[in-house]
Amino acid sequence: NAVCVVWQALTYALLYGAPVEPLPPRPQPAPTGLRVHPPRLVPLDEVRAIVEASKQLPPLDGLRPVTTATLVGLLWTTGMRIGEALALDVGDLEPTQHLLLIRRGKFGKTRVLPLRASTTTALGGYLHHPARPMDTAPASPLFVSRRRRRLSYPAAAENLHAAVAAARIAPHRAPRF
Repeated sequence: NAVCVVWQALTYALLYGAPVEPLPPRPQPAPTGLRVHPPRLVPLDEVRAIVEASKQLPPLDGLRPVTTATLVGLLWTTGMRIGEALALDVGDLEPTQHLLLIRRGKFGKTRVLPLRASTTTALGGYLHHPARPMDTAPASPLFVSRRRRRLSYPAAAENLHAAVAAARIAPHRAPRF
């Protein structure tokens, strides 16, 4: 794709008299396998199946099932990006007002998201879950791993893939963050 764009720019420059060496023949467009696939809207029944499957991830009494179910639910109800969710701190949640502060959004923008009461309740339940190894200090990460660190993207993606497989969703229909 980049070669095609540069070729078009050089053709334009050549047309208007710029000193450009002779160009090779026009390149072929990128193969379809290299093109970005359009996003697929995930139906509510699939989201429910993924959340329920998340709750059954091993170890059942550990943090992984609760973290995955809460993260998937938050992403689906708010439409926020995975990087924004993983960057959240406990202090970014305002439970009494049902608001969530996104500090490190796309292009570094800050915004406030309104939350449903059920989403606020789910986040509060996650924060006070007995398997959660971190305290609820405002500067603490919201989503954590069992190693007491901020949940990483690879770990979150692995959990999502495990939940999608457990929900028996076909691989070609598997949702991405």
